[in-house]
Amino acid sequence: MKKSDLILKLYGVHQHTELLEALDWDQNNLERISTYISSRLTSLSDESSFDFSLITKILNEVEEEWGTAARKVIAKMFNTEVLRLNLLNSRSDDVN
Repeated sequence: MKKSDLILKLYGVHQHTELLEALDWDQNNLERISTYISSRLTSLSDESSFDFSLITKILNEVEEEWGTAARKVIAKMFNTEVLRLNLLNSRSDDVN
């Protein structure tokens, strides 16, 4: 499975299309950004401590390479995932 297909599977056609539009409908850039994000997140999972400033660094790198519009879409995807993890990871003593 191509990395860009994974975005479609995880986030649906709406955000997939939004990202593709932010990349001026360039399928090669879609595959490049998908591979980049996947490899950066994989490298983060290998670190012992996670810091949200690393996500900001990734977003800055995305903006440098693919522009502000792509950064906004990727940030929205990250925010969606954080919300999803928070909602699915609650316990009875947690305050949401």
